[in-house]
Amino acid sequence: MKNKVLEGKKILLTRASEQIGEIAKKLDKLGAEVLKLPTIRIATPKSYRDLDKVIREIENYQWIIFTSQNGVDFFFQRYLKKGKFLKTLTRLAKQEKIKIGAIGPATEKRIKNYHLRVVFEPKVYTSKGIIRDLKKKSQIEGTRILLPRADIAPQWLPQELTKLGAQVTQVVAYRTIREKKVPPRIKKMLKTGGIDLVIFTSSSTVKNFLSLVGKNNLSPEVKFASIGPVTTKTAKELGLKIEIQAQEHTLNGLVKAILRYTDYADKSPDDHR
Repeated sequence: MKNKVLEGKKILLTRASEQIGEIAKKLDKLGAEVLKLPTIRIATPKSYRDLDKVIREIENYQWIIFTSQNGVDFFFQRYLKKGKFLKTLTRLAKQEKIKIGAIGPATEKRIKNYHLRVVFEPKVYTSKGIIRDLKKKSQIEGTRILLPRADIAPQWLPQELTKLGAQVTQVVAYRTIREKKVPPRIKKMLKTGGIDLVIFTSSSTVKNFLSLVGKNNLSPEVKFASIGPVTTKTAKELGLKIEIQAQEHTLNGLVKAILRYTDYADKSPDDHR
């Protein structure tokens, strides 16, 4: 079939097992043999004290900015469990007493599942994109901003928001835990070149992948793909060469980048003239 353009390619996914399904289906549909090595596991916070506090005081914030789908889900699961009603937050959001921001269309879509309107999404789906576009869109100085995030989330975003004069509260909505085992078959394939491409969707997947596998146990034939510049930067700092980087920092963008690269790499030199 013509649409099986990735047929014969063995592609390894490294994101959390709870999140592998979406991209695995896309790659499988294109003919790839999808292999799974979850390098991280998503878990609830060790303590809900801080999260419960911001939920109780939610009306004191002018912004809630979500940087991931996990942040959305874990925040609202706890919000609802504490007996809070979404209609209150919906009313505040409609009145723009609380503005909702999101990084990327997948995160925005997840927020809409809770019947909330996103008023801000940066053109570039990164923390730098947030800062750049917020400067243009709204007066940030003096506002209170809530960031429900992972326990290991980088500090650059809250630091830059603080520089703009915002009062930033960063709260752990979920934890990212490193997995500890690599199936022997996967380990062997990585070492012998039996895997064509390894996909990274976050900096933590890069770090945990190398901790699990070891850089010296990777065949030079294995290529690496990244969802965006932050993940690519982490990989390069750890000595991995990223061959493919998504232009649009989403799973769809990553699949498109893989297709572009594969089409180019599979052609003979004469085809590139």
